[in-house]
Amino acid sequence: MIKHEIYSHYPERRINVTKYVAVFSMATLIFIIGIIFGQALISSKQSTIVSTQKEISLELADLELQTEFIQRSPCNATTALNNLGEKIDKLGTKIIFLENQIGKNDPTILELKKPYTLLMIRHYMLSEIINAQCGTNNTLIIFVYSNKQEYISDSEKQGYVIDYVKKKFLNTKLINVYSIAADIELEMTQTLLQFYNVNKIPSLIINEKLYSGFQDKDTLEGILESI
Repeated sequence: MIKHEIYSHYPERRINVTKYVAVFSMATLIFIIGIIFGQALISSKQSTIVSTQKEISLELADLELQTEFIQRSPCNATTALNNLGEKIDKLGTKIIFLENQIGKNDPTILELKKPYTLLMIRHYMLSEIINAQCGTNNTLIIFVYSNKQEYISDSEKQGYVIDYVKKKFLNTKLINVYSIAADIELEMTQTLLQFYNVNKIPSLIINEKLYSGFQDKDTLEGILESI
């Protein structure tokens, strides 16, 4: 009777071992599938980033050439300059996409921002010339910001305010916004900031007049309405 009780546990043990092996095998399989799926996502993301980088580099070269062409006869190219401004804005959206993928301070982003910043400054200078010489009245805003920890919160809030106000005046004013990182390593940027005496982040330069510090929605609307 005792022997019968002892040996009766063996089949149960074999069943438990089989169950544990099955569960372990299933967990291992799920883990392996997860790794493969994760690697596929990373590879796809990297491919998208590389493709976007190449696309941005090509567009930068194309827009730079367009800018040089417009400079030959700016008063005959006001529409072309406005169209160029829209293309520069779209290019900025692609750079923001990359920022969200790999980080605002990634070396790749910082290197792409340098020619993009110079392109914006050239467009700004051309727009000034056209306003002065060709009878146009575009509102030109240089938005000075920084992604450094102590400035990023106010800089992002200022960006949202600018986007909102620009949309509000969409049908009444042609507003060009040039977002310039104060800490980008470009001599031209530092020359620009020194010329306008920018010493606070964020700041706005609207039609060559400096507005230091964060400008809320009501204040910015009032400034634009008075121009």
